[in-house]
Amino acid sequence: MSRIPALQAYLQKRPGDRFTLYSLALEHRREASFGSAEQCFRELLKAHPDSGAGYLQFGEMLLEIGRSAEGLGVWRAGVEQLSRLSSPEARRSLMEIQAAIESAADLE
Repeated sequence: MSRIPALQAYLQKRPGDRFTLYSLALEHRREASFGSAEQCFRELLKAHPDSGAGYLQFGEMLLEIGRSAEGLGVWRAGVEQLSRLSSPEARRSLMEIQAAIESAADLE
C-alpha cells in the first residue's frame, strides 16, 4: 500500500518538513515514479542543503536510472556542502558520499 497520499497530506500541513520530503522522495523512488522522486529530492535539497541522506539517495537514484553523470554531480554537490559543516551527522554523510563516489569512479 502506498504511503504517498499520507505523506503528501502531512506535507500540506507542514510544508518543507525535512523528514516528510525525504520520505516522500524515497516512496516515489520505491514505486519507480522517478520524476516525482527527483522533484521531491530537489525540493528537499533546496530547503535543507545539509541533508546528507538526501544527496546520497538522490545520487543513487540517478545512477540507478542511467543518469550517472548527474548522480555523480549530485554527490559532488553534497560533498561541497557537507564539507562546510562539522556536525557528526554531516561528517558521517560526507564519508558515505565520498565512498559512493569512489565506488562509482568507473562510471565516468
